[in-house]
Amino acid sequence: DAELDRIIYLTKKSDPKECLEYLQKELEKEGLLEVYENIELPLLPILKRMKETGIEVDREALQKLLSRYNAELEKIIAEIYKLADQEFNLNSPKQLGEILYEKLGLGTKIKKTKGGKLSTRAEMLETIVDEHEIVPLILKYREKEKMVNTYLEPLLVHSQFDSHIHSTFIQTGAATGRFASKNPGMQNIPVRGDEGVELRSCFVAGESKRLLSADYSQIEVRIAAMLSGDEYLVKIFNEGGTDVHTAVASRMFQVEPRDVTKDMRRAAKAMNFGILYGMGVNSIKEDLGVERKEAQAFYDSYTRTMAGLMKYLHDTVKKAKDIGYTETLYGRRRNIKELFSPIPYIRAQGERIAFNAPIQGSNADIIKLAMIDVDSEIEKRGWRGKVEMLLQIHDELLFEVDEDLATEASHMIESVMESILTTHPAKISYTDVPIVAEPEVGNNWGEI
Repeated sequence: DAELDRIIYLTKKSDPKECLEYLQKELEKEGLLEVYENIELPLLPILKRMKETGIEVDREALQKLLSRYNAELEKIIAEIYKLADQEFNLNSPKQLGEILYEKLGLGTKIKKTKGGKLSTRAEMLETIVDEHEIVPLILKYREKEKMVNTYLEPLLVHSQFDSHIHSTFIQTGAATGRFASKNPGMQNIPVRGDEGVELRSCFVAGESKRLLSADYSQIEVRIAAMLSGDEYLVKIFNEGGTDVHTAVASRMFQVEPRDVTKDMRRAAKAMNFGILYGMGVNSIKEDLGVERKEAQAFYDSYTRTMAGLMKYLHDTVKKAKDIGYTETLYGRRRNIKELFSPIPYIRAQGERIAFNAPIQGSNADIIKLAMIDVDSEIEKRGWRGKVEMLLQIHDELLFEVDEDLATEASHMIESVMESILTTHPAKISYTDVPIVAEPEVGNNWGEI
């Protein structure tokens, strides 16, 4: 996404042709030419078409949602001012801190910021949510305000010309290879809860069309199983039939899968994802809202249960310290200079990056290859205009399809997405684990 004059400045070359030659040589030297030629370059026309096509939104429904949220916000603000017995700037941490911690005398559990003030961050306020009725109202205010400022208003602004959102997808959005998007950002549209469903329901299919979503199921945990060869994790996915989080909880808590409680599954799910992001005991404690002793017990139980995965993660960090980078299934590298910092917390950050980069990066490679192969199949079948790729959101691809083609397109997309590792042999060895795509069809994004 860099501008040409910036590229010329950074490469110290005089024209675009020299820049291109220089950058291709650099890619070759770094072993990244294949990633560029086989993954990134073929995506350019696909992303251009996605932007041009855009996704339709129901502006009337968006406007109604916005009006409702604004009315709810007014009520919440009035209640907060009444409880505080004064008006103040709710978006000012300083003024909010004065009300909560000085005037109302809350905050004995709250950590201080670097500036020595008591923090007003959401995770800190969660710890005192039962101390005063003003606290849950502040959290509610922030949620509603975020929905208005980050989603509803920008979506209305960006869809005012043709009732479509034409977001720009950025291939270099993250160091792992994942996309970002802008004008407007679509990667963080809420998924869960009534609010997420309501907002997604405003994204609609055109006349005689349906929306088709194809989502990779638990792809990062599957990739972790492939790369680590963890015996138990591989067995769960290869045998199928049992939800991975339930199966891990069963082993962690030494109970039969049928006896796994919601809390046990929640703990296992938090561990399955958290460990891949280098989460330590303190993060587990905060994430699950448990005491440190219990978080430590979860961590110890998980590391015993997933010995193969833990060994792989630690070996990955060790290797990254030796060679300076990590690599994905398809050879995408991530240089991790943080690993060599003299500052301990930056080194620890580097280790967390090393834990996750091969997994998240392999996920990015797989979904990008899926986009290329699905697009190629659409072209081959003469479906251009009948099946259009609209969005890529993390592990999900969203299409608009002709109503009478919905079933056939679902089967094609599912088949293509699930065969990526066969169609495109990986550059590094891995343990066979099936990757699963789950297509769903509906009239709007909220339905699916």
